[in-house]
Amino acid sequence: MRPANTYLIREFARLTGVTARTLHYYDQIGLLAPSLRTEAEHRLYTQGDALKLQQIVTLKYMGYSLSEIRNLLKNPARNVQQSLRLQKMAIDERIAQLQQVSRALEATLGAATNGDLEGLPWEHLSIIIKGVTMGPSKESQEWVQQFYTEEQSQMLAERASKMSQADIDAATQGWADVYAGFKARMHLPPDHPEVQALVAKMQQLIEGFTGGDPGIRQSLERMYSKPEEVPTDIRPYDPDLQSFMDKAMSHYNQTHGK
Repeated sequence: MRPANTYLIREFARLTGVTARTLHYYDQIGLLAPSLRTEAEHRLYTQGDALKLQQIVTLKYMGYSLSEIRNLLKNPARNVQQSLRLQKMAIDERIAQLQQVSRALEATLGAATNGDLEGLPWEHLSIIIKGVTMGPSKESQEWVQQFYTEEQSQMLAERASKMSQADIDAATQGWADVYAGFKARMHLPPDHPEVQALVAKMQQLIEGFTGGDPGIRQSLERMYSKPEEVPTDIRPYDPDLQSFMDKAMSHYNQTHGK
């Protein structure tokens, strides 16, 4: 019988909103090990672990890397009160930023409602763009890194550095066209020629991303094998579309002997 007020990993994940995969990763790198384990060696988390996880999540939000967070949490001079105070300052700063975005949206909405499209306050648009286009969060970036080896990450970074802006724009537009094409054809069977033509285009885009490296492709497939665990800010499509695309891909692979 396990101690009171302890949680198995999936219970802890549900309560905190952090995926079980991420918790496994934090344990693996020595960032957040569960306080206890069952006789069967199942992880058991406590309220103290929840407090530590809260600090990790907020410090990541503040821009610290996981290695920096690990060092900060190991520092005995850094007490909980000090940590919480710094976290509150960061959250208050973000709230102020979002309030500024909200005011800019209200002003822009007023101009658009009045039909004054030429008179839209561009300084407000700038505030909105900077406030809401933050790119993938640090948590999402670090979640992605779990699936690639250090060598693969270096290869991808090197290839990305050699891409021109035109190449990047073309790839981005290519993926957008493929997603839109699948979504517009969800009423068709997965083996329909139009759907299969989209799979062929998707294969070309994947080939372009992986550079033909089978290991990188396997890492990419593992990353998206459980779409419900993919962070929302890097999740490209909804589960229904994912299911349709998976069926279409499966038929394509069978047809082409993959």
